[in-house]
Amino acid sequence: MELNIFRILGILGLIFIIFGTLSGENKLKKKRRFLYPFLILGGLLLIAHSFYFKDTVFIILQSIFVIIAIIGFIKVNENYIQMIERQAELELKKLKKGRL
Repeated sequence: MELNIFRILGILGLIFIIFGTLSGENKLKKKRRFLYPFLILGGLLLIAHSFYFKDTVFIILQSIFVIIAIIGFIKVNENYIQMIERQAELELKKLKKGRL
């Protein structure tokens, strides 16, 4: 079996997706937002691999996977930003109460 660049990209894509999936088992939302970049990168690498082998079904499958991972990344980061804003508001209220 000859290892060309596209087979290596496919292998790396699998490694990133496996790592992202296993690290996603952690229930902490704070850490969960770091798994999506691995899933997105792994999916993109597998799309490149699929294009080389002209596998239409896998291209479609991986494209949907990457889109879903991007949506998840956006949602998790929006929730994280809202959480930070709520914490900042609470700290501001505490500071105001301390001055009065």
